[in-house]
Amino acid sequence: MPFETLEDIIRALEQHPEWREPLLRALGLDRLYELPDQVAAMREENERRFARIEAVLAQLVDIVHRILDVAQETLEIQRGTLEMVRQLTQDMQQMIARQEQLEMRQIQFEQLLQRVTERQEQHDARQFQFEQLLQRMTERQEQFEQWLQRVTERQEQYDARQFQFEQLLQRMTERQEQFEQEMRQFAEQMLQLSERVSRLEEKYDRLVEEVASLKGIVLELKYRDRAASIFGRYLRKVQLASIDDLIDTLEAIKPLSEEELEELLRADAIFTAVRATTREPLYLVLEVSYVVDRGDVGRAIQRARVFQERGFKAVPAVGGEQATEGAKAAAERGEVLLALDGVIRGAAILDRTL
Repeated sequence: MPFETLEDIIRALEQHPEWREPLLRALGLDRLYELPDQVAAMREENERRFARIEAVLAQLVDIVHRILDVAQETLEIQRGTLEMVRQLTQDMQQMIARQEQLEMRQIQFEQLLQRVTERQEQHDARQFQFEQLLQRMTERQEQFEQWLQRVTERQEQYDARQFQFEQLLQRMTERQEQFEQEMRQFAEQMLQLSERVSRLEEKYDRLVEEVASLKGIVLELKYRDRAASIFGRYLRKVQLASIDDLIDTLEAIKPLSEEELEELLRADAIFTAVRATTREPLYLVLEVSYVVDRGDVGRAIQRARVFQERGFKAVPAVGGEQATEGAKAAAERGEVLLALDGVIRGAAILDRTL
């Protein structure tokens, strides 16, 4: 199918999705099919890691709250620890600023602070627990920093892939523009080719008509020159008659109508001859065609009838290289004398009283 515009190509690709992959492969862009899977895998990996980060952060928040509880319980006993706990509380409050339960945690913190005095006796145990919790928090902090480093490295890798993807997308855009330019040139070439083909078809049609006309002329000349040998088996003294003499002879008996005169003037050839067996004189009214059909048979019969209506014996005849079944059947029925490549059919018409 011809493609004249880019929209034609897009519609063709929508109607035939199976063409898209071969087209991308031909353009060297088949690796684009792998990008959505790679991006989706990277997105899933990041979501899993962010989920783990949120879990770690939740644990850290919980640990911070427990640290705050212990720190507030020791606030009244050790003034030196108070400043550290306050600083730690401020840092932790910044970390949990976005938590939806901040207000509830604050209320719990105030309630715990009120119970610090009551739990003075448990200070030593709480202090030990605080130190252990602080140690675990430090370990968790180190783990978090390691994980954050790995996330940073993965992010850098993602940025590098993103940059590669952007470069690939840019090259694809440039190839797309080049492809569109080539398709426009192709469409112009196809249009020019279509115009040339149309002109060639017109020339070919004219040539066919001219060749057919030449074949008809050559064949007509052949039958004019060789009528004596072609029909010699059944006729003798076959001679081409003068149309002027024929018109005078016919009008001497009965004037010709316009239609009859036109028929005689358009006849391919009219011969005078005598039967080979009986020497009976007759007229041979001949129509010549490369492929003889029922139309040629009808014209020969119609033109022979002009002679028959004036009392002359006239035999309608047709000659050519080939014949349709209808023309052959007419010859077999004795309606016309048919000559094909030197073979005569329908000779029975010579015995009919016309």
